Amino acid sequence: MEERSMAADALQLLRLANGEEYSDLTWWQKIFDTLGFFKGVQDSLRAIIQRRNSADPAFKPRAQSCDWTMTHPLFANMGGFHISKSIIDPSYMFGSHPIGDQETFVLDAFQVISLYVRNVIETVPKISRHEIEDRGKADPLVKALVLVQFSWLALSIITRKIESLPVAQLEIATLGFTCCAALTYLAAWQKPKDVDRAIEIRVPEGKYVLPTFYAEYTTSFFATFFTFDHPLQDQDWHLNRYMSSYAWTARIANDNFAGDRPRDRPMTGWLIIGNLVFGGLHCLAWDFDFPTNFEKLLWRISTLTAMLAPLLLLLVVHSFNLPNWARFADYDRRKIRFVLHLSAVYILKPLICIIYVGSRLGVISLALASLRRMPEDVYKTTWTRYIPSIN
Repeated sequence: MEERSMAADALQLLRLANGEEYSDLTWWQKIFDTLGFFKGVQDSLRAIIQRRNSADPAFKPRAQSCDWTMTHPLFANMGGFHISKSIIDPSYMFGSHPIGDQETFVLDAFQVISLYVRNVIETVPKISRHEIEDRGKADPLVKALVLVQFSWLALSIITRKIESLPVAQLEIATLGFTCCAALTYLAAWQKPKDVDRAIEIRVPEGKYVLPTFYAEYTTSFFATFFTFDHPLQDQDWHLNRYMSSYAWTARIANDNFAGDRPRDRPMTGWLIIGNLVFGGLHCLAWDFDFPTNFEKLLWRISTLTAMLAPLLLLLVVHSFNLPNWARFADYDRRKIRFVLHLSAVYILKPLICIIYVGSRLGVISLALASLRRMPEDVYKTTWTRYIPSIN
């Protein structure tokens, strides 16, 4: 969802750059907008236009129609657009790494749109959604199969409950993971499967751009876990993404979740809802038959812990920003915030993560352990066996 949120923000920035108002929200965005999640996003995007317009005359709304869809910024954030080394400001060049047979810099969606907004390029890259899907060899069949399998599993469990037949704990656990997979595929429905051929953005002669990231293109799976890709200036994130902050990276970030920035508020809402749904599905086995009462108690504890631990983690992340009472204390407020921050980062956050992982592993272990002694009626089939499915 964070990746989709980044793409949505970039698309809204493009529309604002074209002089359009903040576009109509979807049904799920309206829910979060009612809760106040999207107010910070809208304000941040408008601040980009206003600040750049006042600081740089070249930065101004462009009265052009926008034919970009959600697929385009997703494609850009996957590394679909790049620029040549020759148009990078020479003062910022410290060498580059080849993509194919030439030295280039990969751009994310915000960087592509910033070139357009700052009049470096006349228009955003003209490429249709179908061309992007052809380049990425998108396969919606796989996504559809996952959704069908989830629907079949949910229907099977509902049918068994209607017919008063017991359900295995492993089925409930499988339903939870399948639900997560289905929601993931729904969120990434407009995302291309891959980028086989990146598109080069050509900049008119005599114009230079400043890189935000020094992008070393790589397909290594492990490199993405051992590369720090935060900009040198992380505050006011929107305004620094395409200025002169400079950092090493092996990929375009799609998991940047600080939680305290306005643009992360929709992501926070999705995180809370998704975690409650996932944990709530496991609560369906609250009164199931377990081999022992102790295992039933462990299941309940593990399920509740898995539901509440992420919420507690969010509370801890924001805690060092909330001590308004500190101004009435004798100590320097900044020192108190610093201590709270260190406690949250180095003590509480790792501890909560360990507890959460342990609870998730406990749920899986208990689901597998319960197979050693199941009620006989668990093995009775229902009419859903006649529906084609993948088992």
